[in-house]
Amino acid sequence: MSAAIAVMGVLAMLVVGCSSVSPEAATIGSSSAGGAGTADFPSLAELYKGTSAEPPSDGPAAAKGKSVWVINCGSPCNSGAEAAEEAAKALGWDYHYADGNLNIAGGYATAIRTALASHPNALYIQGFSCTVAQQPLQEAKDQGVPVISVDGVNCNGADGTSLFTVPNAVNKSVGDNIEEFWKDNGRRAAWYLIAATNGNLRAISTDGPDPLEHAIAEGFQEEIAKCSGCKILQSINSPGTDLIPNGPWIQNFRTSLVTNPDANGVFLPFDFMYGTLGGAAAMNEAGSKATMAGGLGIAEATELVSNGKLTWPGAADDTFKGWAAMDNLNRYFNGVAAAPQGVGQAAVNTDNPDAIPPAGKPYHVPFDYKAIYRSVWAGN
Repeated sequence: MSAAIAVMGVLAMLVVGCSSVSPEAATIGSSSAGGAGTADFPSLAELYKGTSAEPPSDGPAAAKGKSVWVINCGSPCNSGAEAAEEAAKALGWDYHYADGNLNIAGGYATAIRTALASHPNALYIQGFSCTVAQQPLQEAKDQGVPVISVDGVNCNGADGTSLFTVPNAVNKSVGDNIEEFWKDNGRRAAWYLIAATNGNLRAISTDGPDPLEHAIAEGFQEEIAKCSGCKILQSINSPGTDLIPNGPWIQNFRTSLVTNPDANGVFLPFDFMYGTLGGAAAMNEAGSKATMAGGLGIAEATELVSNGKLTWPGAADDTFKGWAAMDNLNRYFNGVAAAPQGVGQAAVNTDNPDAIPPAGKPYHVPFDYKAIYRSVWAGN
């Protein structure tokens, strides 16, 4: 996602049409005796090193005369759309933008249909999952308009095949399975907190109906279940309508801090949960000394990371994601298979200060992927 507040707005809209989830907090038991010890998980050094790699240095030159419409989740998601615009200009393509307005009054469907009316060469979906706009995406498929997505979980259309029709292989490990990419984010949070607590984690975490948030929660829970000395004390269900300032989610989190005074680790997946929604402030007010982990590398939480209060266990470079998706779209136009792009995740905190971005800036990988893409697209 592009900005922390974006995730809040997007989640609030994505719950429309999803199955209901009880707002009551759930308790998840510890794993059985004989589970893994801390040596069975990646080391902190491995987590800090991360998994990002330079993108492919070979590939087709830029396809000529293409027109691409970016369908953005809404104005708070603009950094992802801006990355796509910058990459489109580097490719020499016509760039058009439609604001989904957080799906208010069917904004996603309206934006997609507006784009389809101009008969584009492709749609680029930024920041929302297929199920939220399944019918207009089916219309795109029926019209033969290819669709690529960044940070959206795929779904199938009437013929049983994917509606995000352009493969977007983010890296070698997960290919174009973005759900698995975000499960890995949850796994990395678990590994970090297990190491930080020497295998004696007592955690407060969250889950929710949004496909990406639930994938993160699943990855976290799967790894905690392997740790014999670890336990999730409380997993706070977080439907998007609860994720508002002074809303039900933050009230439930404050209550959880009081009712679980022995919690020594907190995992909140999105930066805005610590910032805009007040998670970090609530922990301070409660006198909690629990280790804080979570967030995606968004600028809103940079100060918390810089001050040593928060660890990003799986920071990812949103701008890299945008350029990577455009490279895979160019490969599609050229009849070339999608290539794993090297987009990965890394743990970031004051123990590896060189990875912390400047104040007010999001996380960026430490290599110049833009120069590599420009060279490839120029036919060099």
